[in-house]
Amino acid sequence: MKIIYYPKRNLEPQPIIENQLNQLDFQLIVLPPQVNYLPTNYILYSDNIEQEDVKRVAYSLIMAGVEIKYIGPLNLKQKQLSLIEVGAENNFKGYSSLTVEEIETAKEFPLLKE
Repeated sequence: MKIIYYPKRNLEPQPIIENQLNQLDFQLIVLPPQVNYLPTNYILYSDNIEQEDVKRVAYSLIMAGVEIKYIGPLNLKQKQLSLIEVGAENNFKGYSSLTVEEIETAKEFPLLKE
């Protein structure tokens, strides 16, 4: 499984986040962000990713100080890819951050708290 992370160098503790994600034993790919003016706020995942793996990524990000606003499916044409994407999206900036308890008790995703 691969985690793609788009760091926001001036808005979040990139080394701490990368360290947390590296501890998960998944392949971490760091790419230039497409949204530079917002800190990380979402996790997207491909169809074949286990919900528990998504939760582990979310817990790691929260421990690093990231405020996750949305967790949901990644729209991929290649269904066989095992991928989690961590980035920022303007659509989620007005929403409340998800708590560890909300993520832990979630029966399914997508998860978004207004």
